[in-house]
Amino acid sequence: MKIIRYTILLLLTGTITYAQNIKRDVVVIGANAAGTAAAIQAARSGVKSTLLDLNSTLGKDIIPGDTVGNWGILSELKGKTSPGAQMKSLTDTVKNLTIIRNTAIRKIEESGKGWEIKLKDGSDLKCLVIVDAGNHTALLEDKPADIEKRIIEPSDVFKTRQYRASVASGINPDDLFALGSLISVTENYIFAYPQGKGTGSIHTGQAAGAAAAYAAFFKTNTRNINVRMTQGEIIRYNGRLIPLKDIAPTDSNFITLQHIAATGILKPVNGNFNPDSTISSEELRLPLKEYYSRSQIWFADNKKAKMTVEDAISLIMFTATRGNELKKEIESGWKTSFKFSSPFDLKRNITRREFAVLMSHFLQPFNVRVDFQGNLLS
Repeated sequence: MKIIRYTILLLLTGTITYAQNIKRDVVVIGANAAGTAAAIQAARSGVKSTLLDLNSTLGKDIIPGDTVGNWGILSELKGKTSPGAQMKSLTDTVKNLTIIRNTAIRKIEESGKGWEIKLKDGSDLKCLVIVDAGNHTALLEDKPADIEKRIIEPSDVFKTRQYRASVASGINPDDLFALGSLISVTENYIFAYPQGKGTGSIHTGQAAGAAAAYAAFFKTNTRNINVRMTQGEIIRYNGRLIPLKDIAPTDSNFITLQHIAATGILKPVNGNFNPDSTISSEELRLPLKEYYSRSQIWFADNKKAKMTVEDAISLIMFTATRGNELKKEIESGWKTSFKFSSPFDLKRNITRREFAVLMSHFLQPFNVRVDFQGNLLS
């Protein structure tokens, strides 16, 4: 009868009050904003996740949206009740997520390809991936010497290629966090905050959860995480890779412009995508060269201070090795498939939005994989 009552309680609350030898895919240590977001995202991404609320901190340090950007999981916290209370309520609605409250950890040790977490109440948790939301590496048994070293060091992301591997952003244009800055060089250990950033924010936590879910779902180690697929999962749940201040989530091209900004072919300026501004061939030449070497033949014969719709179609046709059927497809789908409000006019200057949407549809640069440094992979 005790077992039946415990099972019913677990099904109703999603909370474990006592358990032994529990096997999960992802375990998140620490229920601050970053840790709670990581647990929610990992569970939503389809893996069995457990959140260890060590000190009853769940929901108590939610950062206001006007500070870090009101998107992702943070955007779900609406209403008159406190953000912390809403976060607690949100965890109750998430499938695949259990919470162990008011617990303490005796030690953490590597176990096979994953980890074993021993709690002071005698329970053992085994998992493939740990997400650390609050500097808990001191609890590791035989602590690996490089556990706190990340795959990439934090940097001014926009001054390197790392912006292509960005998985979280704040409001400020340079407030980007590349995926590799969250992942330990020790396999299957992920931090919910970047190095030197304390306990991080809800956005870096959401990114850490998506990354952990990828490794657990595909039963691979964290060094093999697919950056583009992880970024796609974050956008799927209303996150942002790049803080485009002038592109709202309700914009019909929101996802496409996030993708293109993350490729670096059309970079934002001071946090703005400037979707209605014009574009020159020189602005495109070098970024496109990295993705499509063939495009450089077109640029050699076409130097345009302001590219027209006709120029853009010509460039895409040449790069994609397509014929006039592509031009007809664009014309017929201008207002329907591509949802442009402007008239189709070959002689008109093309906007950054229009070029980004056409390039994304026909050349698909976001599908080109990148590594943690943002380098393109063949």
